[in-house]
Amino acid sequence: MLFYSEALLQGFLPQRYSEKHTRWHGIKNTFLKNGVKTFSMIGEDAIREAWEVFNNYVNPTTLGSAAIASALFVVSYVVLNVTIMAFSTVAKKLTTKTRTEMDDLLINALQQPLRAVAVVLSAYIALSVTVPFITVMGKSLEELLLSAFILLAGFTLVRVIDALIIWYGREIAPSVGKERRTKELFPIVRKIIGIAIYVAALIIFLDFFGVQIAPLVAGLGIAGLAVALALQDTLANFFAGVYILADKPVRIGDYIKLEDGTEGYVEEVGWRSTRIRLITQNALIIPNSAFAQQKIVNYNIPGGGFVVSVPVSVAYDSDLEKVEKVLGKVSEEVITNMPGAVKTFKPIVRLTNLGGYALEYKIFFQVERFTDQWPIAHKMRKEIIKAFRKNDISIPFPTQVVEVKKYGA
Repeated sequence: MLFYSEALLQGFLPQRYSEKHTRWHGIKNTFLKNGVKTFSMIGEDAIREAWEVFNNYVNPTTLGSAAIASALFVVSYVVLNVTIMAFSTVAKKLTTKTRTEMDDLLINALQQPLRAVAVVLSAYIALSVTVPFITVMGKSLEELLLSAFILLAGFTLVRVIDALIIWYGREIAPSVGKERRTKELFPIVRKIIGIAIYVAALIIFLDFFGVQIAPLVAGLGIAGLAVALALQDTLANFFAGVYILADKPVRIGDYIKLEDGTEGYVEEVGWRSTRIRLITQNALIIPNSAFAQQKIVNYNIPGGGFVVSVPVSVAYDSDLEKVEKVLGKVSEEVITNMPGAVKTFKPIVRLTNLGGYALEYKIFFQVERFTDQWPIAHKMRKEIIKAFRKNDISIPFPTQVVEVKKYGA
């Protein structure tokens, strides 16, 4: 144990720190002579080893070095952080003069990596002044700094690529007609790219420290099989999400109806779940595996608008030509003035049924989105009632004729 402590100290502290201040050795010898008897139950070897550790780590030299290192770290970090803030301020002022959003996104993406670099450089400056010969796993301070920059490079690359993907989705994809496809793929693509970069950075980092990658990968393969068995549901959701994106039964922005009657807009197809925004503005989150197995009505396929109808009933004694003329005029005016209605589709008025107490008409018109039908139908019903009152056309109440026959005794 004593040999282990000495070897450890020689690896982390310069030899001169344990050779100066010989007065500490005198205290040590006094303590060992009188203390061994008092603490004989502990054992002389244990006390000797503990004192060696205390003597090498807690003495005026090491305490002074720690104070100097702490002060250097704080000062270096403050200076570097102020420099980064000044650079960001100037860069943001310059980016406001450009038309593209890419430079703004890149400046924001680099904020966290730059702060991480400031922490690493501050630690390097503090250690290089106080303990310049320190080694960890046989690596010098310069080599440790390089290994830290390997991980920081991976983190920075993920942030930069993420910013470029967001910029592409906002500026380039809409101009080339790929906005919808971009919204579908980017959430999963961003996650996959980030994981791949982090894994590559970790492999380079481990290789730098001499860790054999091949046995590690083989071990991970066996462990991966066990993890796959334990995470069957998670993997099922992931591959179901890939299937949804590839087969495209639904797309971002589609209005759909599920088997249980739930309706809403598809907002996101992630690697684990699909998010649907309901009419009530609440979010319904369904695991991808469950979502892929459902029967779904997609009101946006095949596209080109939705044809909907508004039923209208009139009395049997009404002038049918007059009724159809009034309904046609009202429906055309509403479609012309209401947003969300397809102007190129002329409303159609049809007598669809001879009901038990009324003649039943339907007005067919087309809307751009499924939810556009409700405000348009609301407006159309109000205008029909006004027009019927103005033209003396009655809407009958439900009536029933009962005949009572009297039979002789």
